[in-house]
Amino acid sequence: MVPFRSNRARWLLWPIAFLILMLRIDSVCAGGIAVRSKEPYMRMHAQDLVDWRAWGPAAFREAERQNKPIFLSVGFLSCLYCHIEERDVFQKASIATFMNKHFVNVLVDREQLPQVDSIYQIAQEQMRRQVAWPNSMILTPKRLPFAGGGYFPLVSSDPAQVGFKQMIVQAETEWRQHPVSTKAKARQILHQMQRQVSGNTSDGDGDVEAALLAAGEPS
Repeated sequence: MVPFRSNRARWLLWPIAFLILMLRIDSVCAGGIAVRSKEPYMRMHAQDLVDWRAWGPAAFREAERQNKPIFLSVGFLSCLYCHIEERDVFQKASIATFMNKHFVNVLVDREQLPQVDSIYQIAQEQMRRQVAWPNSMILTPKRLPFAGGGYFPLVSSDPAQVGFKQMIVQAETEWRQHPVSTKAKARQILHQMQRQVSGNTSDGDGDVEAALLAAGEPS
């Protein structure tokens, strides 16, 4: 009877060991690059449940491989609403689970990558007629913006403003259910960005698109 009890105890321990392993894996994924970064703004996000990636080719390849949109968050350390969003949104399990499942999530410090910030400021201005931080952009895997804005509260009580959860759900649904029209919408936003930059009604999108591509290349 003693060996039987020993074997039974061993089998009972397996689910516990598996659970501990999963929790360890989750703890590594939570926060993503923010956990390993030495930059103060990135470290601020180390407790996030979102699996943050670095802006760069690896994240773009992952988005293309999985055919997922990119969620881009651009902020800086002294930005009040960046702190509020980090606390109220990115540390919420239900939001992080949805983001990790449906997006490739990229975190950018505007003071470290000002060229990325500048480009998507133009995108936000075209979408929202204003510029604010954090800059939350939803991009195609090719980095073209098709949704987003500035600060989004988790849930909005203002009928004129959507909450963060509603915004990301709408964007994910749009990408999944209407990919062709979503890509066309992104091209139209790119065209509007080009017109703003060039100051004319040229049909060319080359300058802004080239800047988008250049911003993604390693320095």
